Amino acid sequence: AGLVYDINRNFSVYTSFTEIFTQQNSRSEDGRLLDPIGGQSYEAGVKGSWFDSRLNAAAAIYKSKQDGLAEAIPGVTVIGQEDLQAYRAVDGAEVEGYELEVAGKITDNWNLTASYTEYDAEDAKGKPMNTSHPRKMFKAFTSYNFDGVLSGLTIGGGANWQDSIYRSAASPNGTVVVSQGSYTVANLMARYQFDQHLSAQINVTNAFDKKYYEQVGFYSQGWWGEPRKAVLTLKYRY
Repeated sequence: AGLVYDINRNFSVYTSFTEIFTQQNSRSEDGRLLDPIGGQSYEAGVKGSWFDSRLNAAAAIYKSKQDGLAEAIPGVTVIGQEDLQAYRAVDGAEVEGYELEVAGKITDNWNLTASYTEYDAEDAKGKPMNTSHPRKMFKAFTSYNFDGVLSGLTIGGGANWQDSIYRSAASPNGTVVVSQGSYTVANLMARYQFDQHLSAQINVTNAFDKKYYEQVGFYSQGWWGEPRKAVLTLKYRY
């Protein structure tokens, strides 16, 4: 259920309520699939639009209460399947946070998108849950389309930042806490439109070859994040 109210031509506010019923494929220690997640979710926010919808912004707050949410059991795998992580269902989980987003054209040639998200997730006892997921994230990307002599050329760049993560993992000395600090990954792109049919584009992800762990503690391992990568694409439209 949802409600939207237009304050004026630029601003609108909204609120919504949702019943949660989400299937999950996580398994308990004895190999049984966990029951679906149930609960309720609430959201409220404001949206703005300016310059004939060339620039848009939004802010939202949300809260959800979930029962049966899967949480990894540190150092425990499914019986008989040592490569399959075991989970437990947690009741009374609460997730609340907010999101900010802006997207649009600064000029006729210059585009920008940016967003920031922050949330907390706790179990019924107030303890942090699913700490292997970042609580804060920021993303930004901008691109510019050239005119004149450089007409047909578009360049862009952006960055993704996230705060630290941690989780418990098994070790020869028992259960220990392993973590990954906050990090930023930069991405670049360039495209040239030769004519109405042919274009070439190069995308470079992790442009500065940042070394980081994408995942820590899962199966008591640390997984490196993807290193710098460049992909060149030629596209022809008939």
